[in-house]
Amino acid sequence: MTALPTTNAPNLAPVPDLLPDDAEPAVEQWTVVQTPAARAEADVVRVLLVEELEQVAQRVTNLLAPEKRVRLIATVADGSEAVERIAAERPDVIIVDALLQGQLSGLDVARAVRAAGLSSPVIFLTVPDRPVKVPEDLGQADVISMPIDGHALLTTIRGAAAEHRDAQPRPPAGTVAVFSAKGGVGRTAIAHNLAVAMGRTAGSRVVLVDGDQVHGDLRLHLEAPDDAPSLVQLPTGHTTEADVTPLLWQDATGLDVLLAPPRMEEADLIMTADVQRAHHVLKHLYDLIVIDVPANMDDRTLAMLDDADVVLDVTTPRHGAVRKTQRCHAVLAAAGFPMHKVVTVVNHADPSYDEHEFSAELGWRPDAVLMHDDRLATGAVAPGSSIVATHPDSLFSRGFNDLAELLTERLPAAEAPLAAQAA
Repeated sequence: MTALPTTNAPNLAPVPDLLPDDAEPAVEQWTVVQTPAARAEADVVRVLLVEELEQVAQRVTNLLAPEKRVRLIATVADGSEAVERIAAERPDVIIVDALLQGQLSGLDVARAVRAAGLSSPVIFLTVPDRPVKVPEDLGQADVISMPIDGHALLTTIRGAAAEHRDAQPRPPAGTVAVFSAKGGVGRTAIAHNLAVAMGRTAGSRVVLVDGDQVHGDLRLHLEAPDDAPSLVQLPTGHTTEADVTPLLWQDATGLDVLLAPPRMEEADLIMTADVQRAHHVLKHLYDLIVIDVPANMDDRTLAMLDDADVVLDVTTPRHGAVRKTQRCHAVLAAAGFPMHKVVTVVNHADPSYDEHEFSAELGWRPDAVLMHDDRLATGAVAPGSSIVATHPDSLFSRGFNDLAELLTERLPAAEAPLAAQAA
């Protein structure tokens, strides 16, 4: 289903918190400029080394140091600690000394990586008189004999990364902005549950962004601690992956979240350019970005809506929410916003909900409906968790299945990263 053109919506005056009555509707167009440095960052193949011998680790470090498209992100000496580090770092390629002498051998480390559900390609290091036969159950793996030849190492790393990326399923990609012209419609809960639900797609990397820098709705919803990092700590000027990743906080489901600052006055320190720079870097780190966008229509909100591939406009069957939605659509359409990006979602629908009656009142047919479930009373879901994770059979969660399917159709398939294309 597709939302009908907004020209069918009633010709209503804009709501005060979106546009003053005596002002001409106008939206400044925002674009994210991809700098050469940011493009180069997306080209990098990230490598993690599991090696107990300092001289071998140093040799690999020296060989990779001059390479701009291959980066050694970590070296782990103990095989028993490697899997946890690999799960946290998610490297593109793992290099493992097959002759590890600790609790786990190199093959044991690779098996533990696969058992943890991680599919990154493995490159084993060995010596000529200790050949390694890679079992089929270890999936994609290569073997390099020492002494290490720099050209062979780099060629193997790039080839393994390209083959792995080409073989991965392409999950939905892009940015979804969850928005509503009216508060109290469940926008923040929808953004959180959507990110959790979409993150369950095989191979899909999802990040959730708290777009309300003033009120920090997601920070409150997830009950994040005051000392959890936030966007206010982003350095000014050029922004890289190394600047953004330390600012990400994880909720109870393991979802990465970029939070708003804990104090309202700190929002004044965050400029529209900061939001755009962070978004730009996140697009290279994740397949899907879900942003909880506030109702107030300021420069930051406009930037988030413009950058989104899909805008989920959340409303409810209540008359006030319907009127707000109609007026918001009228304002956006008059300002030249590409309304084909908007997906209308009805939340808090009860058993008496009638789609035909609602569509007649709204002026167009909604794209998705999320049903209210009496079982999900206050306290049914622990702070930081989500309904789709704890109550997958609820009416609300079933509605999310339909919404996720719709977004899969609307969002582009993730393209192979530039490093894989160029290899």
